Amino acid sequence: MLCQSPQSGYDLRKIFETTALGNHSGSPGAIYPPLRRLEQQGFVEGEVDTTMALRPKKVFHPTKAGRETLSDWLVREIEREDVERRIDELLLRFAFHSETPLHPRLALAAGIEQYRACARWARKAIKEFKEEGS
Repeated sequence: MLCQSPQSGYDLRKIFETTALGNHSGSPGAIYPPLRRLEQQGFVEGEVDTTMALRPKKVFHPTKAGRETLSDWLVREIEREDVERRIDELLLRFAFHSETPLHPRLALAAGIEQYRACARWARKAIKEFKEEGS
């Protein structure tokens, strides 16, 4: 997915908007500063691509250190605090974990179920407020 071919910041924004990563911000402010930091840290390399567009664009690809860091992150042991405080990160790890379409689809399904649970709770809370005010 993200590591298979060089991607521009715009390409990454589209991935965030149209895949199971959609619950993570695809805004320019959420994409470009982290890309610059990753480049400064040596995890990605950016280069200007003039071959495919009327306007040159900078495309990024992971370095060896970036691929190794991603790989380590994906298989890192899950701690209790990860489940309690970083469930979004766990779903993101799960979505990246495999090149098969099953993992991202299941991560998306988990996100949908979370939204449904919040909506059920909100309906219940509204009902109880209305009953208390009667």
